[in-house]
Amino acid sequence: MSRSWKSRAAVFAFAATMAVPVIGFASPAGAAGAGKFAINGPPFAQDCDGSSGFSTPGDFGFAVINAPDGNVQATVSLKKQQPNTTFNVLLIQGNADCFTVDATLTTNGQGNGTVHLSEPSVSTHAFVGLLGGAIGGYVTDVYNH
Repeated sequence: MSRSWKSRAAVFAFAATMAVPVIGFASPAGAAGAGKFAINGPPFAQDCDGSSGFSTPGDFGFAVINAPDGNVQATVSLKKQQPNTTFNVLLIQGNADCFTVDATLTTNGQGNGTVHLSEPSVSTHAFVGLLGGAIGGYVTDVYNH
């Protein structure tokens, strides 16, 4: 299996776990230093290696992603969701890391929740995926560092 085929298989697998169709691509976003990224909803897909993806804007919250001192950190703030609902949170840095659940986030009685993640940097990019709730999942744009 070629590297390109493995990358495509990873995006389709990630999108399939989100139960949304893969129908197009947009340019990844990123920044030097910390970046604040909107949490976007379905339909969406993101290539696990950060090379391409798309998502639908919404008022779902945000994630601040940074990569200081050889670590990737993310603070995820999910808003206006179902109260008392648990989401799996993924800090994705590539194909090998695409399906690793790094934390869980449970919304409070108002449907809001926050979680902080940190892990060693293993690539030049990272994004956050959230799985759960009535819609199925959310994703941020890619942070390039």
